[in-house]
Amino acid sequence: IVGRIALKDALGQYLSKNKIPKIERVVINNSQSGQPYIEGYDNLYCSIGHSYGFGVGAVAPFRIGVDVEKIRPHKDSLANYIAESDELTLVQNFFNDKTDKITLIWTIKESVMKALGVGFKIPPKQVKVIGKINGFFEVEVLDSIPSYWYVWPVDTGNYYISVAYEKKYGQKASVDWDSEIGISSANA
Repeated sequence: IVGRIALKDALGQYLSKNKIPKIERVVINNSQSGQPYIEGYDNLYCSIGHSYGFGVGAVAPFRIGVDVEKIRPHKDSLANYIAESDELTLVQNFFNDKTDKITLIWTIKESVMKALGVGFKIPPKQVKVIGKINGFFEVEVLDSIPSYWYVWPVDTGNYYISVAYEKKYGQKASVDWDSEIGISSANA
């Protein structure tokens, strides 16, 4: 529920910033693949993430994915399942020397998988962190037709949030967050 509340707020922010009229009753549904969509806004993409009572929602006119995870200890075997050692090195100390690299890499990869609408239909190692640029990560999805993504991670203190969008959009590591993306969070 907190993810849907955050998504409705993100939609409201996006519509307001772009002077787009809001439909009176906002309805969020899920496609057959499980991706959320907002009825009546066929030209917008959206994503929802939630973890331990904290939710995040994002809206944009291009493919977008968001994930949030509570920062907590994980077994090292999870790191081996989701990432290669070079990827873990790239995220190490990203925020500071206390960076939980397993949680961070997880949110990065899951935000891209959500934007793709595939979830865990592909293995996490097929989504590869390949570089860092100006506070963003560059990600490649290894598929028959590879795609490239930017992922912007945020540390709230208790949670990591990652927002992913396709690199071909604008070909730069930053978008105009004030008008191109609506993002919001909510607590239970």
